[in-house]
Amino acid sequence: MESKYDRISFSLPISLRDEFESLRTQLNLSRSDAIRKAIQEYIIQESKKRRGFSNKQILGTITYIEKSHVHAHPPNQKHSHENEEENINLTESGEHSHDVQHQPYYVPREMLEFIKANEIQHSFLDIILSAMHIHAGAEKCMEIIAVKGKYERILDLYTELQTLTTIKTINLEIMEVF
Repeated sequence: MESKYDRISFSLPISLRDEFESLRTQLNLSRSDAIRKAIQEYIIQESKKRRGFSNKQILGTITYIEKSHVHAHPPNQKHSHENEEENINLTESGEHSHDVQHQPYYVPREMLEFIKANEIQHSFLDIILSAMHIHAGAEKCMEIIAVKGKYERILDLYTELQTLTTIKTINLEIMEVF
């Protein structure tokens, strides 16, 4: 019996495409075969997380890497702005405000999603034991969340975090079922 195929198209960040191309070349796979295998692996991994633990208590972690949010400047660190004519008021912490009146204030997407991730976590305090935020470089942070509780509730937290576009990778690791 012949398998039917469907041609699809999608966009990738250039760096991810380059990593993918390098790996598939090392594995001597065609682009289509490598994508099929990656999708199959993703389906297998996600399916494992969604079955067999119904109504069980689990202990585990949710770990993710996110594109870094905006940080304040350290005290007295030199930095520049697009419009150098603005007055900059430095506080002791190095944070500053600009005396710009009557202009809308736009928050970068990374900051909005960082706030959203924080709000999501606050709606799951009943299952979160602890969370650690790690600065892993200028452009990425890692979050490790220790969780304990009903599997379905933990899966809800994992699923909500997974929707954030600034989260590059996310993993739910089940350490114990009881």
